[in-house]
Amino acid sequence: MVRALGAEKLVFTSSNSSIEQFAIAEAEGARLTIDDLHLLERLPRRATQTSLRINFGNSCSDNIIGGARSKFGMTPDQARQAAMQLKANGITSIGLHCMDSANHTDSTKKTREAIDLITFARQLVDEGGVDISSLNFGGGLGIPYRPNDTAFDVTDYALKIRAALTKYFYVIPDLSMECGRFITGPSGYLVTEVTGVYRKPHSVIGLNVSTAAMPRVSIYPNAYHHVSLPGAAGTELIPTDVVGSMCESMDKFCEARPLPMPHQGDLCLIHDVGAHCISMSNNYNGMLRPPEFLMDNSSIYMISRAESFQDVTSRFINMEVKENDKIVEKA
Repeated sequence: MVRALGAEKLVFTSSNSSIEQFAIAEAEGARLTIDDLHLLERLPRRATQTSLRINFGNSCSDNIIGGARSKFGMTPDQARQAAMQLKANGITSIGLHCMDSANHTDSTKKTREAIDLITFARQLVDEGGVDISSLNFGGGLGIPYRPNDTAFDVTDYALKIRAALTKYFYVIPDLSMECGRFITGPSGYLVTEVTGVYRKPHSVIGLNVSTAAMPRVSIYPNAYHHVSLPGAAGTELIPTDVVGSMCESMDKFCEARPLPMPHQGDLCLIHDVGAHCISMSNNYNGMLRPPEFLMDNSSIYMISRAESFQDVTSRFINMEVKENDKIVEKA
């Protein structure tokens, strides 16, 4: 997919990858990243660009990427062993990768991760004669979802990384990052319509979409997305749940949020959904994915249409699978 989009340099930072996946990535000229010693056995023999993903274990409170039982990365000692094995196998272009935490708006943790990676790279050079050709600082740069959150200080982060690189390296390795949330998150809104305002024992605002269109709020504990009701701005704020129409009590965009009371048909905006909305949307409970629009200055373009029932059923087939793996379609 990224080749089709015109990408030139590829970095394959997968987890739990198969031999077939590594072979495809290597054939496309990608830098392969492994995060377990066992995966050394799966590397194609021709692979000349290989990176090791390290988990320094400094983010125990992070429940998205890091934590005591994170599925990502190898220990520094395991990475040393892997680097020596790669060097013995003739792979001279060795890289390092680290992403121990995610969605931090305080740059302190991410800066520490980056400096830990740079320091460890220097140790491999000095202790094992390993040629570190690339450093991947991962992602994890957070965005201010809540109104009182501070923005990530990118300038401070970059300056401290540059200072550490120039301290430890005469020739700077290739550098890469993956800042999907930081770049795309604030660029997306889920635009919805109020279908009703209900009085349970508590106040409820119903929308014409469900969290199947934007599952982040129901998947991640304490996930927050700001909700705006511009048509009701300036009226009394009442603690309110904002919900969809799924047969799930978890189908909520927020709970007990102080909000003005709208009217049926009013506009409701869910903020900062660009990193997680359409890419995570699904058909649970028979929900259909919404269309996407792109705003370019004063112009608005539809860039993907709304999903239809025919889209969902178009993948349905009736094929008998034989024991010898030969597939025969029924009449």
